[in-house]
Amino acid sequence: MRQLPDPNRQSDSSPNFLLLGLVALTFVVANTYFAPKPVAQEESPKATTESVNANGGDTLAAQGNNQVPSEGAALSVDAPEEHVRIEIPVADQSDTSAVRGGYEVELSSHGAQITSFVLNGYQESGEASANSIDLVKLKSEGRSLHALEDRKLGQLKPDASYTVIENKKSPEGTHRVVFKRQLQTELSVEREYVFTPGTFLFEMNTRVRNVGQSTRSIALSTSSVGASDETQGGFFQAGGAQFAAVCANKDDRETFTQSDLEDGIQKLEGASTYGALSWHYFISALLPSNTSDIEGCDADTFKNISTGESSNAAKMGIVQRLHYKEIILQPGETKSLTSRVFMGPKQLQLLNAVGANLDDNLEFGMFEFISKPILFVLVKLHSVLGNFGLAIILLTLLIKLLTFPLTHKSYTSMQKMKVVAPELKALQKKYGHDRALLGQKQMEMYKEKGINPVAGCLPMLLQMPIWFALFRTILNSVELYQQPFVGWITDLSQADSLPALGIPLLPFIVGALMFAQTAFQPTPQDQPQMKYIMMGMPVFMVVLYFSMPSGLSVYTITNTVVTVIQQWFIKQRFASETVESS
Repeated sequence: MRQLPDPNRQSDSSPNFLLLGLVALTFVVANTYFAPKPVAQEESPKATTESVNANGGDTLAAQGNNQVPSEGAALSVDAPEEHVRIEIPVADQSDTSAVRGGYEVELSSHGAQITSFVLNGYQESGEASANSIDLVKLKSEGRSLHALEDRKLGQLKPDASYTVIENKKSPEGTHRVVFKRQLQTELSVEREYVFTPGTFLFEMNTRVRNVGQSTRSIALSTSSVGASDETQGGFFQAGGAQFAAVCANKDDRETFTQSDLEDGIQKLEGASTYGALSWHYFISALLPSNTSDIEGCDADTFKNISTGESSNAAKMGIVQRLHYKEIILQPGETKSLTSRVFMGPKQLQLLNAVGANLDDNLEFGMFEFISKPILFVLVKLHSVLGNFGLAIILLTLLIKLLTFPLTHKSYTSMQKMKVVAPELKALQKKYGHDRALLGQKQMEMYKEKGINPVAGCLPMLLQMPIWFALFRTILNSVELYQQPFVGWITDLSQADSLPALGIPLLPFIVGALMFAQTAFQPTPQDQPQMKYIMMGMPVFMVVLYFSMPSGLSVYTITNTVVTVIQQWFIKQRFASETVESS
C-alpha cells in the first residue's frame, strides 16, 4: 500500500515555497536570452528626391559572349546617386490595436535598394527625444537591404547605378518608384517598389528584358545585411530573441544567429516561402509571390564593418540571401519576379495578416500555446483600457477567476490538513512502528475528512506555465515594447527605474509581499530549517526581479495580493468553524 507523507509536513507554505524556488532556479539556469539594443541612426528626412556625387561606382565588365548594346540603349554606369525618400503613415491616433506610427523609407539609385527604413513609432532609448529606430544598420560590399545582384557572371553588382524612371504618388497615397539599368550584356533590369499607406507590407518587383538579338541568361540573388548591439542575457539578466537571419520553406524554418554562422555559410535548399532578417522586436522579410522561382536561401556573417560611430568602430553583421533560379531570355523576352516585403514590428496581428507563418518569428518558446492567447487578450483589454499596465492587472484577475475552483479547493484542503494535524500526529504515535499500517490509517482519515494530501502543490503547478508564458509574452511582444504604465514605469517590457535613484522599486514590492505571505504561513513545527528557506526566498526573488520586465512584476504583485486575500478568507472561515465546533 502506498505510504503517505508525514502529516506534519503538509503545511500550505512548504510546497508553495519549494515550488516557487524551483520556478526561480529553473528560470535562471534554463533561460539565457538576448535583449536588443538597436543602434542609433540619424533621423530620415521626409519624401523627396535628390542627387549626390557618387564615389566611384561599379564598372561592369562584359562576361562571356557579350555584345555591344543596341543603338540608343543607355548604360547606367557611374551615374550620380539619387535618393528617393518617402513617408508612409500606418497608424493614427484613433487606432486601438497598439499599432504605432508609420515609416520613412529611403531608396538609393545605387543598387535600387533600401538604404534607410526609419520606424516612427519607436525610439532607440525609449525617450521621446531619442532617435527613431532605423532597420538599416550598416552597408557591406555595396549591399544594404534587398540588394539585387547576378551571382554567376557578375553582370549586375549590388550597388550598380540605376536611373529613376518613375517616382509618383497616387491621389490615394500609394507611392510607386521604378529604377532601371541597362547592362552591357543587352539585358535591361527594372526594380519597382509600391508603397501603400496603412500597412508595413509593400511590393518589390523585378523585371528583366532581353533587348539584344541573342539568348541571354542571368542568375539573380537578393541580399540584405543587418546587425544589432544585442547582448546575451546572464544569470540575473533577462534577454529576448536574438538577431538572426531566417530562411523558411513550406516544410522547414531555420534561424541562423551570429554564433550559428561562426563555422561558415548556412543554407536551406529548395523553394523558399521567405527570407528575413529578424531583430528582437522587428523584422525585414522578403516573400516571393512564386516560391518555385527560388532555389535556395542562405546566411553568412562578416566582421570589421565600420558603423560610422568612430574611426575604429567595428561590428559583426549577418547577410541573408535568397537565390532565384537562373533566368533564360530569348531576344525581346521579358520575365518578372514579384515579391511582397514586410518591414516593421513583429506584431502578432500584423504577421498573421501577412501569412506564410511569419508569426513563427515570435520567440515564445515551449509555452507558445499559452503566450499567444495571453497576448490576444492583452491587446483586446488595451483597446478598452488604453493602458497595458491596467490590462495586465485585469488579465491577472481573469486568470485567478478561471483557476479559482481549483485553487480554492487546494487552499481549503491545505487548511483542513492544519485542522486535523493533531489527529494525524496521534496516528503517527500510535502506528509509527508499522509504516504500512500508518499509511493505511492516514488514507482512511483523509478520505473521511475529504482531504487531498498533495493539494498544496496544485496552485504552483498551475502558476508555473502561466508565469513562464507571460514572461516570454511581455519580453518578446512589441505590443508592450516602450509602453508606459504609471509614474516611473515607462516601459513594461523592461525593468522599472526610479528617476532619482536609478534602481527599480517593483522588485522590492514583490519581495515585501512574499515576506508578508511567509509571515502569514507559519513554519512547520517538525521542519525548523524551512524557516530559513522561507525567509531567504523573498530576498532571492528581489534579486531575480531586478532584471525582469516591469510588466511581469505587476502581474506577480497583483497575483500575490489576490492569493493572500483568498487564503486569509479561507483561514478565517476555518477558524470560525473550529470555534463553533468546540
